[in-house]
Amino acid sequence: MRARRRVSAWGSVGIVAAGVLSGCVADGPEPPRPPRDLPPQPSGLIVDRIVMTVPTIPEDSDRNGYYDLTPVTVYLFDRRYIPPIAVTGQFEFRMLDQKDRVLATWRFDEQKTAGAQRRFMVGPGYAFELNLLDVGSDHLPVDEAVLQVTFTQDGQKPVAPRAGTSVVVGRAR
Repeated sequence: MRARRRVSAWGSVGIVAAGVLSGCVADGPEPPRPPRDLPPQPSGLIVDRIVMTVPTIPEDSDRNGYYDLTPVTVYLFDRRYIPPIAVTGQFEFRMLDQKDRVLATWRFDEQKTAGAQRRFMVGPGYAFELNLLDVGSDHLPVDEAVLQVTFTQDGQKPVAPRAGTSVVVGRAR
């Protein structure tokens, strides 16, 4: 009888060891693959559409109880080419209250625009951090504003989306 117990005890250890070793296999979905490279962007593309994204809630970077930092990502498009494009130019962002009064303006020249260019999963885009403290104060008399963007490509007329994007401003909640 004792011999049987030893065998079954060792058998149990073997089963547990096999279970532990099988647990080393990664569970869950595969990690995302890096994006495939897009084909080279053709020359002569002209920006005729803009898509701007902003987070739902901005940041209170100085922790004074007022939102001041809004991260913004902008994608530029030419209708003749499906992916977003990267071109030389300048951005201007304006924050307006509900009566279309300008609360803040940010301008990014060609050099700053080039520095804001990033490679995203969908293709090239531009990432900016619009900080109210850089252009005035974060103590605004409103709790919602409209953010507008205009892009001016070298040698072309300015392009803007049809509508601005609502953003939260004022006292942090």
